[in-house]
Amino acid sequence: MELLYRRVTRDFDAITSGPKTSEAEQGLGIQPSTYFYVERPHPHFGDSVVAFMDSASDYAAAVPFDSGGLWHGHVPLIDEMTAAQKSELLHRWSFTCPDYQLPFAQWVDEAIGGLGDYRVDVAPTGVLPPEIDLSTASSQSWTWEARLRKNVGAGESIQVSRVYLMDGRRSVYLSWLRDQRWLARGERLEHLRWVAEHVEETPNPVDEMINYLASS
Repeated sequence: MELLYRRVTRDFDAITSGPKTSEAEQGLGIQPSTYFYVERPHPHFGDSVVAFMDSASDYAAAVPFDSGGLWHGHVPLIDEMTAAQKSELLHRWSFTCPDYQLPFAQWVDEAIGGLGDYRVDVAPTGVLPPEIDLSTASSQSWTWEARLRKNVGAGESIQVSRVYLMDGRRSVYLSWLRDQRWLARGERLEHLRWVAEHVEETPNPVDEMINYLASS
């Protein structure tokens, strides 16, 4: 529950990165960051789904593939690459925010046919980095990823627009929140009001988020 709290309050600096994420960041030359999928929820992490509004930030960037997948070999490449070549590929295809929006929109229209198909895992006919082998690629190779640098106060640059929790999880979260004495009473009450406005329960948070994004 604390992880969900840190996410929705945008306290990303308090979220510890896993060892594989840290390894990929060091190898690719990325500052410690928080990562987001662009315009779609991850289909396999469905207990809670959080949507953030896009915004401009000097500490944000987006790439047309999963950066950790690139480093760890889950993004298949036509030719093998050294660590330095993978780093160069990532930085060459990193777009600032919100400048990524135009190439992202063009690619979605040309390679998939629209955001609706992109959000439900329809495979594209092409990927932007020609070095990626699409013939054996999973969605890690073409799902756009945004990253927001940690430890520079960048969380303040984005806002949460919607949160969907699996049925029964909202009451668990609220019960956890009330027990957190390290939070001042005023902070707890303010967050309880925020939850009432932004958080909904649903049998399928992923599908509900897809519907929400389509209507936004």
